[in-house]
Amino acid sequence: MTLLEGKPIAKRLSDELKFIVESLIETTNTTPKLVTVNLGEDSASEWYNKSIEKACKKVGIQYESYAYTNKSLIEVSELIIKLNKEAGVHGILINQPLPKELHGVIELIAPEKDIEGVTAVSLGRLILKQKTHIPCTPLAVMTIIDEYQIDLTGLKVCMLGRSNIVGKPLSILLTERNGTVTLCHSKTKNLEKELLSSDVIVAAIGKAHYVKAEWVKNDAVIIDVGTNYTDNGLVGDVDFESVKEKASMITP
Repeated sequence: MTLLEGKPIAKRLSDELKFIVESLIETTNTTPKLVTVNLGEDSASEWYNKSIEKACKKVGIQYESYAYTNKSLIEVSELIIKLNKEAGVHGILINQPLPKELHGVIELIAPEKDIEGVTAVSLGRLILKQKTHIPCTPLAVMTIIDEYQIDLTGLKVCMLGRSNIVGKPLSILLTERNGTVTLCHSKTKNLEKELLSSDVIVAAIGKAHYVKAEWVKNDAVIIDVGTNYTDNGLVGDVDFESVKEKASMITP
């Protein structure tokens, strides 16, 4: 069994990005700046914000965060429009999930600053194979697939999860690699059967230890990008301890 470890890859990419940022500052006197906007109370978003801030600091990117819990659609819209106009802001990221009444603000992000690739323009460009920002988690999954030279050609791939920021865009990217992709979710009939027949499972359903060993075929490739907070800390969507005994490759 091979562990698909992401940390060594992240370390290498971080070092490369730090060099690029330093060169950019030296040659253009411009420091890249990322702004995150948090519009609700969600533990996963808080963890994500902290990890983004830490990553930015490590490579020399300026970071600013806005956190609101009771802002109206008009107030938030005005903030996004303001950030779009600021030349010193190069990326805008709105943490999800959003309160239902604020869903529309995502589409206000200028495409060139939509670094998470979540607007209709960005996702449309992704489908049409045009140059665009790719959502972070799908890009991370594809980076792992490339790093470990996993050839998806002809393989049955189960994309477990249908969110706009992970499942849907990732299913497109996996299809582009010639995998035969089935997009599944919690309402899928005979889900266990779909999982058991899959050569590759990418889990992003948001349910702790949801995927059990009995739902996984021998020698399957398992990529778990779920983030779930439990009494035992942060865990994924896959029951790692049992599934690792059957998988040929699995993320820790």
